[in-house]
Amino acid sequence: FNKLQEPLREDIQMRLLDNMWNEDFRVGNPVSRWDIQDKRGVVRIYYGYLQSNRADNFVALIYKLEVSGICVEATPYQSRYEVGAELSKTLYLVYVVDSIMHDSNRVDDFEEFSLKFHSNLELSAISQFKEEYGGAGVVVVDATVPEQVKFSDE
Repeated sequence: FNKLQEPLREDIQMRLLDNMWNEDFRVGNPVSRWDIQDKRGVVRIYYGYLQSNRADNFVALIYKLEVSGICVEATPYQSRYEVGAELSKTLYLVYVVDSIMHDSNRVDDFEEFSLKFHSNLELSAISQFKEEYGGAGVVVVDATVPEQVKFSDE
């Protein structure tokens, strides 16, 4: 998690600024600006690999992101919101780390890390992940979420 912490923080921050969490996201470039508060953390971790080749592996991190905000600026006739609008939303972001220990025996050596998809519902995110990454010849197991990155309602 140490190697992923900063890229994850930057990616989530960019998505918040781009309004991925509200209806203006569909417009393209941000047409509203928000004063937001968020809580985030990992709710599930999955480790998967091909039965025929354990080196072909991945780890999926499902992040829960709770966002609430007040619209402080909106482009008329483009934004779905008006200044002063309040909104709260929960997103589940599925990040996948591919080919762990790619060129060495260190867990922080991996080939790729990226957001694969997101959903408003945890079960929907899990189903989509299992549909895309599971299947014949692929083993996917639950892993324990470390306390330091675990989502907390507090």
